[in-house]
Amino acid sequence: MPKDPNDFSEPTKTKVLKRAGYTCSFPKCDLRLVGPHSDADGKGTVSTSEVSHIRGARPAENNRYDVNMTPEQRSHHSNAIALCRTHGKLIDSDEETYHYKLLHEWKVAHEEKIRLMQSGEYVPDDEINKPYDKCTDEELKEDRSHRFQLIENEQRNKQEFCKKLAILPISTALILAVMHFIFDYFHLFMIPAGLIFIGVPVKLIMDTLEKDNEFQVRQRLSIKEINYRLKERGVE
Repeated sequence: MPKDPNDFSEPTKTKVLKRAGYTCSFPKCDLRLVGPHSDADGKGTVSTSEVSHIRGARPAENNRYDVNMTPEQRSHHSNAIALCRTHGKLIDSDEETYHYKLLHEWKVAHEEKIRLMQSGEYVPDDEINKPYDKCTDEELKEDRSHRFQLIENEQRNKQEFCKKLAILPISTALILAVMHFIFDYFHLFMIPAGLIFIGVPVKLIMDTLEKDNEFQVRQRLSIKEINYRLKERGVE
């Protein structure tokens, strides 16, 4: 029986599984899709993988089949998502809930997670959202240092923004000076023009640099809470 051109080839399936780190892409699943077989010679493997179509391979009355796609597009690795057999069956049993946009988001997010895990940069959600009362002293200190760095980075970003904004009052002052030199009567308009085109940007620059924005305020509140908890533990 000839192979359906809409189906994935074995090399395509292997590529999809490798990009997924041989783990299920269904959020919070992360089931390992391959493992060792219990055979005597210790060479066999067991696979529980399901490489599923994001956009359906066969005509169907659901939102995952696109009649305008070519067989080459349907069988391309970009249209495939690595799942365990349970979740592979689930997405095909409820196309209304598991529409193609959602599956594509899962694929992208999972592959990025695998990339971060491979580079050692991945931090699990339960570590990111770990309550302060569950953190060690060292974790609290590390988080405090990180938040101080975030505040400093934000301040630098504000300074860069203000440097660009400062071009307006400087250029306006130069233009007004030239106009006053050329036209003697121009001084009648210099005061109101100066207040508008020089004073307003200058005040905005000063406010931006002097006041914490909402992001910085949140970081300082977190630092304050960390300091309080460390003080309770007798740690500075």
